[in-house]
Amino acid sequence: MRAFTGSLLPVGFNYAPRGWAVCDGQLLSMQHHQARFSLLGTRYGGDGRSNFALPNMTGSKAITDACGAPLTWLICTGSGIYPVRA
Repeated sequence: MRAFTGSLLPVGFNYAPRGWAVCDGQLLSMQHHQARFSLLGTRYGGDGRSNFALPNMTGSKAITDACGAPLTWLICTGSGIYPVRA
């Protein structure tokens, strides 16, 4: 599936497929994730010199499955389409 880099997706499983990362607040290296940093900056954490954080959506009750269990949120980090700013 092709998605915009940085787009969020709620899913019913608890792992991240290739090109996606779980939104659990993990720190990423700016050197290895330049496209993601240019979109997210330090909005969700990190020092802004060597790392930045993904959003932490663990336990988010905004959207649940049919049984009421929270869904896992993923963010596109891999070979996504870089959004064009107008």
